[in-house]
Amino acid sequence: MAAETLLAVSKDENECARLLNEYRIILDYQSGLAAAKREGEQIGEQRGELLGKINSVVNAIKSWNSTVTDAMRVMQLGSEYRDNVIAELKKQNISFTE
Repeated sequence: MAAETLLAVSKDENECARLLNEYRIILDYQSGLAAAKREGEQIGEQRGELLGKINSVVNAIKSWNSTVTDAMRVMQLGSEYRDNVIAELKKQNISFTE
């Protein structure tokens, strides 16, 4: 009788350890998903801000008939985005000078 009780307790402890391990795996997975979602939202916000700045430069070039360099300087957009601005100008068939 004592051996059967001990065996039952061992099985219960093993089952408990297995379930705890499964819960940890699920929580780690959910935590990873939440972190990925936050990171994606931040990237999306940054991309939206950048697109907004690029569009502001394009609108400045259209409105003021300014050069790409001058519009980028006024709108405080870094020179690393020059190609993006030019691509958008070409996409919208806007004539420009660099």
